[in-house]
Amino acid sequence: LKKFEAESRDVLEAELNKEFRTGGESLAGLTIDPTTLDPLIEALPPVLADEMKNGLAELNVYYSSGSMDRREAALARFRKVIQRVPLFPVPHFYIGLAYEGSRDYELALESYQRACEIEPEFAEALVGRGAMYRSLGRFDEARRDFDQAARLVPDLYELHVERARMALRERRRAD
Repeated sequence: LKKFEAESRDVLEAELNKEFRTGGESLAGLTIDPTTLDPLIEALPPVLADEMKNGLAELNVYYSSGSMDRREAALARFRKVIQRVPLFPVPHFYIGLAYEGSRDYELALESYQRACEIEPEFAEALVGRGAMYRSLGRFDEARRDFDQAARLVPDLYELHVERARMALRERRRAD
């Protein structure tokens, strides 16, 4: 029975990787919130879905408390999911958010970049990557990502916030 469960799990993970690699689960226009992520997370094997949910809970505690231990716990959970389903872009996105929250902009950029490589039309990841480019003073690259996200989801709130932040920063630089 254990051998069958292991083989079934391996087949499911291979199918999930194939699904994400071939774009079967498109994240084009996805707005990251619990209601839109639930179907994607629930498609994972239960143990991985639980890791994602627990990682999100840890990330929320980190945001509210600033506890680096909680950030590290969230990162560890997301990395477990990535080890099993490396072509699932959502945990890469959340790793980017965790690093962004602690102002580790280069690490956040790497994570958002990976999410965008896996799913080029993942609007939230484009906005996250653009925000990191903006934070690093790379305005042309930020503008490119914001423009691409706007084509996918024109009314994405985070996009408008980041564009306003970039305009303010550019105005300050010009003064």
